[in-house]
Amino acid sequence: MSTTEKLSILKRKRTTLRTAIMKLSTKLNDSNCTQADIEFNAERLQIKLNELTLADDEIHDFLNDQEYSEDIIECEKYSENGHLLLFNSKKKANTSAAILPCSRIGSSPTSDSIHYASPPNVTVKLRTVNINTFYGEIEEFHSFWERFENCIDKNESLSQIDKHVFLRGYLDAEAKRLVDGISITTDTYTMAKVILKSKYGNKDKIIQAHLDYLENLTPIKDLSPSALNELYMDCNRRLQALDALGEKTQSYGRILAPKILRAFPHEICQEVEGTITANNIKGSLVPSYPIKSSLENFNVHSRPISKDKKISAFCPFCETSGHWPQQCNSVTDIDERIQKLKATNRCFLCTNRGHVQKNCFRKEKYRCSKCRKKHHVSICKTPTIEQSATTSTNKIDTSTYNFVHLQTARVFITGPNGITKLTRCLLDGGSQSSFISSDLVDTLNLPVISTGPLELQAFESPNSFSHKRRQVQFQLSSIWDKAKVNVIAFESSNRYASHPSSPTDVSRFAKSKRMKLADPDDPLSSLPIEILIGADFYWNVMHSDAPVKLSDSLALVPSSFGWILSGSRLHATVSFNPTVHSINVDILTHELDNMVRNFWNLESIGIQPIQEKLKLSTHNAELLTNFHQSFKIIDGRRVIHLPWKPEVKLTSSNYDTAIRRFNSWTRRIHAITELKQKYAKQMQDYIDEKQVEAVLKDTQNEVRLFYLPHHAVKKITNEEIKWRIVFNASSHSPGHPSLNDALEAGPNLLPDILAMLLRFRLSKIAITSDGSQAFLQLILADEDRDATRFLWYKTEYTSDGNLCIADKIVTYRFTRLPFGLTSSPFLLSASLRELATMYKQTYPVATKHIENNTYMDDFVIGTSTDTEAITLYREMLQLTSHISLPLTKWTTNSKALQGEWKQENVPFREITQVLGVEWDTDKDVFQIDVQAKIVEASKEPVTKRLLLKLMSKFYDPLGLFSPVTVIVKILFQDTWLSGIKWDELLPPAVAQQWHKWINELQCLKDIRIPRWIGFSETSDVTIHVFCDASERAYGACFYARHTVNNFMEVNLICSRSTDNPADHLTCGTFPSQLPSLESWWHGPKWLNHDSDAWPTKDFPSHSQPSVEVESRKIESRSFYVATTEPIIDISRYSSYTKLLRVTAWILRFVHNCKSHLRIIHELNCNEIEKAKDYWIQTVQRQCFSAEINALKEGRPLQKKSKISCFNPFLTDDYLRLGGRL
Repeated sequence: MSTTEKLSILKRKRTTLRTAIMKLSTKLNDSNCTQADIEFNAERLQIKLNELTLADDEIHDFLNDQEYSEDIIECEKYSENGHLLLFNSKKKANTSAAILPCSRIGSSPTSDSIHYASPPNVTVKLRTVNINTFYGEIEEFHSFWERFENCIDKNESLSQIDKHVFLRGYLDAEAKRLVDGISITTDTYTMAKVILKSKYGNKDKIIQAHLDYLENLTPIKDLSPSALNELYMDCNRRLQALDALGEKTQSYGRILAPKILRAFPHEICQEVEGTITANNIKGSLVPSYPIKSSLENFNVHSRPISKDKKISAFCPFCETSGHWPQQCNSVTDIDERIQKLKATNRCFLCTNRGHVQKNCFRKEKYRCSKCRKKHHVSICKTPTIEQSATTSTNKIDTSTYNFVHLQTARVFITGPNGITKLTRCLLDGGSQSSFISSDLVDTLNLPVISTGPLELQAFESPNSFSHKRRQVQFQLSSIWDKAKVNVIAFESSNRYASHPSSPTDVSRFAKSKRMKLADPDDPLSSLPIEILIGADFYWNVMHSDAPVKLSDSLALVPSSFGWILSGSRLHATVSFNPTVHSINVDILTHELDNMVRNFWNLESIGIQPIQEKLKLSTHNAELLTNFHQSFKIIDGRRVIHLPWKPEVKLTSSNYDTAIRRFNSWTRRIHAITELKQKYAKQMQDYIDEKQVEAVLKDTQNEVRLFYLPHHAVKKITNEEIKWRIVFNASSHSPGHPSLNDALEAGPNLLPDILAMLLRFRLSKIAITSDGSQAFLQLILADEDRDATRFLWYKTEYTSDGNLCIADKIVTYRFTRLPFGLTSSPFLLSASLRELATMYKQTYPVATKHIENNTYMDDFVIGTSTDTEAITLYREMLQLTSHISLPLTKWTTNSKALQGEWKQENVPFREITQVLGVEWDTDKDVFQIDVQAKIVEASKEPVTKRLLLKLMSKFYDPLGLFSPVTVIVKILFQDTWLSGIKWDELLPPAVAQQWHKWINELQCLKDIRIPRWIGFSETSDVTIHVFCDASERAYGACFYARHTVNNFMEVNLICSRSTDNPADHLTCGTFPSQLPSLESWWHGPKWLNHDSDAWPTKDFPSHSQPSVEVESRKIESRSFYVATTEPIIDISRYSSYTKLLRVTAWILRFVHNCKSHLRIIHELNCNEIEKAKDYWIQTVQRQCFSAEINALKEGRPLQKKSKISCFNPFLTDDYLRLGGRL
């Protein structure tokens, strides 16, 4: 079997496992799932996850490195989602099993409302008694109530409120709606019991329901033993129930028995024919013995039935095979579907022929998955949420009513005697004190710390009143984790009004985002509110993190108890991801959107104005100050402290994720000998260089403890394969922050790349270098080292010097700063700038270049002469030695400096990458490598994804190849506007253009662009800029014009995007034309001549010639045109900033004249923005009033309009133009 076939089989196996996991997740998320179901499905989920891990590992053995890197991300998402669900399920099951006071109660999600002391000792362990949920079937009520009464109603250790809560938890559908209007209090429990018993407890009605079922049995069609046994057991159960109700079945046995036997096969009925009498039809014995023997004979003589026989899907609505009724797209109207079932004599419950719903043998087990009623899901009229087919994030419109969600949370409250009770609390920042129910104080026997008068005053009441209250102390803990909050509150005898928990759509949104709601939507949502947390302890509970906005008026706020819903629900639209599949699509779409956004941001370099470096924010300035204050040198190296976020704590060590990935990755590298050797060597280099150390037990730091997963990435440069170990600080356990989440990123101290490359082209002599393992040259402070732990094997050297790797796994930690932390770039850049500041007087030239021409650990510097280059080289070596930073990978175009390196045996290269641009030092030219792009493009189908992938890899920060790349950008723009999906094949016309572009890319490899522009500081240089714009793109190119040996020379400096060379930017040029395109590389020919010989253009004069005016009598009509007069004369101000401030003051004056709420503080950013908006809209109305009016009225623009070709549109009263590149 070939490798491709094996991989295909493994992928099919993995798809099957993922589908099984999806089905199990649906079952575990079912609110009606019992404790036994949770435990069973959780165990199955664990098995499937283990099998999925093994399948992933087998698949990874067949993938190349790039495919592995992409696949491992998807695998981790599935694994994290599955383990998060498994974690929550086990927690839910453990909570349900441990909470009830009697070990016999189980299988209900409502069993986690109160904790009590252990029950008396028993000699045997009793099995769990399951109380099934009651949906409103009258014949099931007797059995349900007997169990509930024995386990809960007669349990004296439970309060009336607790019993009421349990009762509500075991009700659903019609039965739950019957008592939904009753509030949960001590007095209403008895009322709820009376209502249920009066509705479902009538003995005569129960008996009649059983008799009706037995009289209307539908003859069985499935002659399998299991179906016969199921029918027999069902009849026997009904007869036993009648016997238990005191009904003597033998009194009408001859009437009932034939109707029961009619449902069984003919051969069974023949055996018992004439033997049924009033004497042998007694309860459960009828027709027990005859049918049992018949079943045994049936099993022996009937043909074997395959258990693996696949039932083919059939739709009764369109009467075709291949799909189930609920998947039918031909008949979608519910009423029409019902009529179809009636016309074809089909059951409304199972959609099979020959019986009605009342006689369906699936009546007791089957229910609609949407509304839990007795009908097939395909004819359910419950409104469903419409899912968008074109977006990955769905939305729910909840504008049915106006409701304000108060901040509620579900918590455990613990008393001094160890009794723990589940209750709900209300967080109210408008109350100066906290309160707790008096019943709760007495039930838990909370300690009273003081007693005294409390003065209370309502918001609308001018009077206050005082009462003597007890003040108690207690502890609240989260239902999700170990978070605890100590509270002191006054007792209160008032009953708080019931308040709903988080609605279903919000709960689904939270699940998709792995957010734990403080008051989730489940059967315990009807718990009463017994605690009010006021402003005195409000911020002990709430977190300072930013809330998650669900709409303009609704948000989820972070707290110690979970995410709390708060705000108004009027016209609220909540975004959510309904399934794991949607989550994956959503993540993928966000990744693609980020790729597109980053790509266009890169393309805007040079088009957007290069702003002056902004001042550091207060927070970033504080981070930089703390960095400098922590200055310390040990053994000639700078000691670094990690900048921790004070509001984020590492709540998980991430060990489980790290060991799982370690095992997966090591299995992969063991199969590749070369990779295993290189990986082991790099790890041993870390150990030998003392950049990492083995962890001792007494060095554990529990507060900042984190394990980093690691793997290798492959990079191919000039046909040379390099492997590098990457430590993933963004990895995290489900529901817990990662190491990067807990670290500050710090301010961006890196210089602008375009500015660095332009300065690089200005110097005659250029030098580049790289800091060898720059991050690992900085010592990590002792208190931060345990946050950088990782797993590797124990290693030792043999007597002959060979490295021996044992099977024992050892924990290591970094002693130096690892690459991959979100704060690493800031710490390295700050260290280099600090070094330059300290030695500015000693090494003036080198320190200047470190501040302006160092990007991360890349040094891109230049000088005018060889002597200066040698001096700069010496200074750089001496300067960086003060922090033990060795400089390697030297390159230069100076022959004199290369001679120095040869004498000192310093290795250097002739071709290198300078900030992503390939530089040939021997010829001192830039060039481009297109071979890898051509090979990659030939391997994949032509889709929109491939276009974006290749565009983003075509790195050209100077824009020297913009005429070529703009063609692909226009093609990508066309595919985007046409609505083509990411993996859909492009139309033939677009694909043809793409193939032509790819085939001609080879022409670019011979283009050589001089690095040095060719003039010195004393040269007479003029800069010429050419701009152009079309309907598809716009851009500009810059040329330097200077004199060389009495000849004029013009060279392209950079560009951003047939005399105007900028035409090539907006129209595009195929690769085969670019090498010989002189107007692009050197500008128009007339630039080489004196300015007197440059072309000129005569502009029309504003003066109009005199003409004779003919006098005619015309009909007079009046036209009224709305004009906009600015509030001030704009010509009075030469400063734009001053104009905006004056306008803002005027707008404030107008506001204060109209409003009672006067603004008196200094101008803020919002007011400046409003002033800016005013002038933009004013100018637009003055210049384009006709176009604005036409767009408002929905009319097309006139052809003579100057902007009609740009597809203008109105947004927020702004006139905007259609997008261009």
